Amino acid sequence: MARHRPDPAPRVGPRGATPRGKRPPRPPAPDKRAPAGGLKARLPRWSPSVWLRQHRLAARDAFFQMLKTPLSSLLTVAVLGIALALPAAFYLFLKNVDQLSGAWDGNVQMSVFLRMDTGHQDALALAGRLRAREDIADVEYQSPAAALAEFERLSGLGDVLREMDANPLPAVLLVQPGAGYPDLVSAGRLRDELALLPEVDAVQLDLEWLQRLRQIMLLGQRLGEGLALLLGGAVLLVIGNTIRLMIENRRQEIHVLAMVGGTPAYIRRPLLYQGGWFGLGGGICAWIFIAVGVVWLRVPAERLAVLYESKYSLLSLNPFEVLVLLGCSILLGWIGAWVAVRRHLATAGDE
Repeated sequence: MARHRPDPAPRVGPRGATPRGKRPPRPPAPDKRAPAGGLKARLPRWSPSVWLRQHRLAARDAFFQMLKTPLSSLLTVAVLGIALALPAAFYLFLKNVDQLSGAWDGNVQMSVFLRMDTGHQDALALAGRLRAREDIADVEYQSPAAALAEFERLSGLGDVLREMDANPLPAVLLVQPGAGYPDLVSAGRLRDELALLPEVDAVQLDLEWLQRLRQIMLLGQRLGEGLALLLGGAVLLVIGNTIRLMIENRRQEIHVLAMVGGTPAYIRRPLLYQGGWFGLGGGICAWIFIAVGVVWLRVPAERLAVLYESKYSLLSLNPFEVLVLLGCSILLGWIGAWVAVRRHLATAGDE
């Protein structure tokens, strides 16, 4: 009878070792979909689409933050519109005056007054000789009777003039300088030359009032630039103060964002867009103010031009100038917000 032998006890090795004759289990294969590097590697890398999405969300959030306080936002935009409309209106005024003076410069005309003893045929002969010159574009003869009729029509002194025994006005030649005299200074040389003719008593070329007008325009341009700088600074202060108040109202929210890892750029971005929105609203408001003012003044300006027998029309801002106005307003709003946010972040860092 065979004796029963118990099974030999398994040999126990070091802790964690497997019994003899069995292979250790294979470790699980790494997940190829999970990139190495931990949480930082799982974050989306920078791309233009991500950057545009962040800015789009920041711009939309800034716009809706403005809509939460419509009355204060509207008042701020109106103040900015007035501040931006003043230098723009001054620029438009200088632009209209420059157009008017340019039209006068292009039609410089001198009045050549002939001597009282100059006969009708002699005056016509002198007009023909001057008209034949290459440096003179046109010569128009005005007889003493025609000059008296025009003076009577413009002055309204017909009854007084009819009581006079003789016509006190001489014959006049209206001389239009040619292309050889493009400016007023060269036209003055032609005036001095015509004054030496024996049939001529005097030559009138009113240079002084146009020169005064030019100097006044240069002074006005400097004043406009100074006004634009001052009001631009006022726009920066208004937007900076508005953004500072918004930062104070959202101080706890900004503090929480900074505690959970929000970067300064992330915190700054919506506030900068708010400054840009305020600037854009102020620019649109200034454009509306100027357009309404031009429409309001256009009819009286056209009536005044008709009295002076002119086809002058009041100018407004062209599309390029409107884009420049809106771009400057947005830039001012952005700069004002950036200064306010930078100062707040620096103060928060010191704390």
